[in-house]
Amino acid sequence: MKKYFVLLSGDYERDCLVLSGLQKEECQTDALMIKICPQKSHEAYMNRIKGEFSVHSLDIYYMAELFENICGDEEAYGKLEDSPHYLFTSASIAIARAEALKIKHIVFLFTAEDMKKVTDHPKRYLALLKKIAEIGTSEGYMPEIAFPLLKDIEKDKRMNQKTGSDGGEKRNDKVLLLYSGGLDCTVAAYALQKKYKKLYMLNMQYGQSGRYQEGYCRDENVKALRKNGEVENIIVETSIMTRIGGTALLDDGRIIGESNAAEEYVPFRNTIFLNIAFMHAQYFKINTISTGTHKDDIHAPDCQMDYYEVFQQLVLLERGPSQIKLYPVLFEIGGKRELIEEGLRLGVDFGKTWSCHNYVSESCCGPDAKACGICGNCQSRHRAFGQAGLTDPLLYEVEPAAGNGQ
Repeated sequence: MKKYFVLLSGDYERDCLVLSGLQKEECQTDALMIKICPQKSHEAYMNRIKGEFSVHSLDIYYMAELFENICGDEEAYGKLEDSPHYLFTSASIAIARAEALKIKHIVFLFTAEDMKKVTDHPKRYLALLKKIAEIGTSEGYMPEIAFPLLKDIEKDKRMNQKTGSDGGEKRNDKVLLLYSGGLDCTVAAYALQKKYKKLYMLNMQYGQSGRYQEGYCRDENVKALRKNGEVENIIVETSIMTRIGGTALLDDGRIIGESNAAEEYVPFRNTIFLNIAFMHAQYFKINTISTGTHKDDIHAPDCQMDYYEVFQQLVLLERGPSQIKLYPVLFEIGGKRELIEEGLRLGVDFGKTWSCHNYVSESCCGPDAKACGICGNCQSRHRAFGQAGLTDPLLYEVEPAAGNGQ
């Protein structure tokens, strides 16, 4: 039986048209609706859909928790939903859930009117959305995205200089970094502080196994960085990634070993996080976003340079008063060994960075916390210190195998 994943629009006529068609074809249909804030009308709508159609699973996600730092009231949330970037943000969550369910046929019910709010170049925009879903998801998944209500979409307007540029217009003195408390992004934070007057550190707390110790490291590094410049610490707590599922990284009871890269991969996580970062950057009028990705990140599909390039092309097509540039600063430095060497030069305290992917309880976190020493992240970190001729200051439950070669 063919399986489809549908992102519902909340418009009954649209949703009914597609769901009834899939029902006639006797397909298995899983459906999701994404809104900003909970409303009784949303729940009533979902009950109506459930009562009228044979849907395998039906769920609704609310994104308000993602934007509590930038929305203080209902009106602000409403403006957020009208933002050109909202479509990409909601689409990325839907793609992640479809990937977690291993459903490759994804249906988006966007209309021509929806696309007019987003871009003057809808055909190119949607082609790039498909492309980022292909290269930003796990190997072998290969999603097939359909837009059944956009068959007669208007021809793209001529590319102008603004949307056709590389996003390199005059840079302001602010940068937003997706920050976890890990080794890589801590080096990125120190490197960016040398280049920008104000550093915004956006930390996602999404139920990951290392959340408590990562939080400790985050707070310690924010304090250290504030001695040298202006730093804004932004924390986003969300349950959406747990609801999406599909990863061992969100299961505190799972033991992640050295060769469990596929199990610890979080479906489309970086795309979702980058979209959240973009919404925050727009609010704080920041036109540069950075991450902790570096040249040795060869396993995660959404950590490659071609992925960043496609993401950048897509957002440059969106309407808006400013263009935001993606700047993965660590690609200028190299791989993990080079990051450690540069971090030492910049004054990073590596004993206050965390790489382990296995669970550490809140009661055990702090300066004496011990990493597992067996997961792939612990192994690669320890190996990189050996390659640099240095001793890893982190404490381990099991000392990782010594490694000073490749």
